[in-house]
Amino acid sequence: MLIESNTNISSLPGFGANFGTKEARFALAMSAAGLGGGGGGGGGLTQAEAQAAFTAALQSQAASEFSDMVLQDSAGTKFIRRTSIDEETGAIAFSNLNLDGTSATVVPPFSLPSTILNNTRLAKAIAVSTGVAIGDILEFKYSADSNTPHVIATSGWNNLTQQVNNIAAPPASNYIYLDQITSGDVKARLVNSAASAILIKPTNGIIKSIYIDNLAAGIIFVQVFQGLTALPAVGAVPLESYRCPSNGSISFDFGPSGVVYTGQIYLGFSTTAGTFTAAANNKNLVVNYR
Repeated sequence: MLIESNTNISSLPGFGANFGTKEARFALAMSAAGLGGGGGGGGGLTQAEAQAAFTAALQSQAASEFSDMVLQDSAGTKFIRRTSIDEETGAIAFSNLNLDGTSATVVPPFSLPSTILNNTRLAKAIAVSTGVAIGDILEFKYSADSNTPHVIATSGWNNLTQQVNNIAAPPASNYIYLDQITSGDVKARLVNSAASAILIKPTNGIIKSIYIDNLAAGIIFVQVFQGLTALPAVGAVPLESYRCPSNGSISFDFGPSGVVYTGQIYLGFSTTAGTFTAAANNKNLVVNYR
């Protein structure tokens, strides 16, 4: 039986893409033997001759598939880890090469090559520190190795409000990260309560929102106090005072980063606007704070 072909060798499967495949070596063997020389019948091979040419090609070429992966050894040296599979026996072999292709001596354990991860978090200052005023928005920039992302390699602080870079790191108790403000609110609540004042937080903090429902006749004023050491006394002057109508409700949203208050933070419910006069109205209250 005579085998003829008009197929261009370079179009055969694997040719020009991976010379290690069986298909490519078969194509090379046929090319070398003259198969595919034209449609007129010249240069053809019998089936036995084609098989003999293919067998010779397999014996004369490295019959293995391989794949490469770049890894990093324990010393931080990057190298190529080559995995070879013998197509005839199925045997798997590993070899290590430098990036220039020469043989490499590497020290386990191995890992994927590390990269530097640069990250940024924003914070809001709730206390004064060097180069920082209360309410300033701060930027914490830090980097970490991708293999140990939980370990901070380098870090630094910028004051975005004052537009000053590389400030001294503020104490951890002097700021709250904005992502914690938006995702981890704490709530203070009153339900049908006649309490005339409530402690919101015993230390510096951020109030994000206030909702109050006045359940009785008579206007009350929702008052914010900071820096006290006890519930506000009669006549105490509030930092802020908001009018809540009779049998009505009001709410305040201070934005995603909230408003900073210092010292002990209290809310009072008063019958007068400018000073604290305890109101006995029953009320519902929800305060979101950090």
